[in-house]
Amino acid sequence: MAAFQATVDARFAEKVEAHILHTYPEHALALGEARLRALVKSGLEARARLGIRGDGAAVSLIELMVEFGERFERSPERAWADRMLGDTALPGDVKVKAIRARFSAMTGGRRLSPP
Repeated sequence: MAAFQATVDARFAEKVEAHILHTYPEHALALGEARLRALVKSGLEARARLGIRGDGAAVSLIELMVEFGERFERSPERAWADRMLGDTALPGDVKVKAIRARFSAMTGGRRLSPP
């Protein structure tokens, strides 16, 4: 069963990498293949740690990491985002949507981290 799950996880990671390359080509190219793969892996690990359920929410979390920095370190809203992500009472998709909405409103839709 573990081998099957590892295969499923690897395929999902490949799909997410392709999605990021297509959706954020400048960021993906600036990161390079190895760093993009590491970022996706980090996002998938964070998903489990933060209680983010569902593939869509996981992809959204990784998109946030691409747009605003892996640990949202470039954002003045980092402390708020950390509290939001750490809130165990909220479902994962709600956390990700709230962060995206707040960061998008704060930046007017501009990306915080350069490609």
